[in-house]
Amino acid sequence: MKHLLSLLLLFSFTVVSAQEKSNLAKPNYHLASKFSPTKLSKLIFSTEVNPNWINFGDKFWYEYNTPQGKKWYLVDPKNKKKSELFDHAEMARKISSIVRNPFDAQHLEIRNLRFLENENLVRFEVQSTKDTVKSQEEIKKLTNKKDTIKKKLYYFEYNISNNNLTELSEESKDKTRLFWANFNPDTTRVYYAKNYNLYWMDYENFLKAQKDEKDSTIVEHQITTDGVQYYAWGGDEYSVTTGDKKSEEEEKKKRKPVWINWSPNGKYFTLTRKDNREYSALWVINNVAAKRPTLETYKYLMPGETDSTEAELYIFDSSTLKPKQVNIAAFKNQTISNWNKDRTKDSYKGKHYINY
Repeated sequence: MKHLLSLLLLFSFTVVSAQEKSNLAKPNYHLASKFSPTKLSKLIFSTEVNPNWINFGDKFWYEYNTPQGKKWYLVDPKNKKKSELFDHAEMARKISSIVRNPFDAQHLEIRNLRFLENENLVRFEVQSTKDTVKSQEEIKKLTNKKDTIKKKLYYFEYNISNNNLTELSEESKDKTRLFWANFNPDTTRVYYAKNYNLYWMDYENFLKAQKDEKDSTIVEHQITTDGVQYYAWGGDEYSVTTGDKKSEEEEKKKRKPVWINWSPNGKYFTLTRKDNREYSALWVINNVAAKRPTLETYKYLMPGETDSTEAELYIFDSSTLKPKQVNIAAFKNQTISNWNKDRTKDSYKGKHYINY
């Protein structure tokens, strides 16, 4: 009798447990995906105006997206005028006739729009549904060498004064801007960080890097030698480790930007440096990594912890490339940063920005 009662109780418990499991809410990943930033952006549309100033003048252009579609506007504040940059129906007709894909005026997908020095000329790109083979330069950079197909991009130049649209060849497109390049005032040298240290290359080798960053003939010059992880001369002050030694070694070899400011005469530049090696490590699981979740580790100061490092300021002589540390100690745990000149036409040498 006792065994029968125990059996009945066990059976009852099993039934209740099964019922409880069946009543548990199941995760609705499809519903959650509707609230991703990418999908929400299609529902919210534009909420502000971001002016793109034309050649540092008074005029600017901006794009604005509404439920009725995206439009581009040209604004002349001095004369209090605002107009559409082009006739959308006419532009859609002209693009469709060249690309051989149907484009409608309400859903024009124009990319990378920018004005030229001649303010009547605008360049932009349009992607078609046609497949084309990637260039040899693109294929060289591929990890998967079989991934040689891409959607064809068309390059256009539009004349605002006469509404003329011209297709450009792929060779005439603007060269890729390398985000890590920091030019000196006469643009003969480019400065950057790699493997926790400061480097430079001349303009000739920079042009090689524009074509192929992995070109083995590129000549680089190392400036500092004592940079280490968490105490770097730029690029990796707050580096993240994932436990994947192979990818981390590859990451160290990559060129990275370094924030330096130049004196007006180009004889000196400044750079800050901070030692984060004594910080405790913080671990974060990146659930949206490219292939699978990764465990990321980096140095981070938590609330209540005492900062044990100080910022350092250096001035480099551009002729000798020797750094001089400036005594800036005023109080413990101070934070400093370089303040750069406002960006104007004078900040550009050709198409290259100089950080003064």
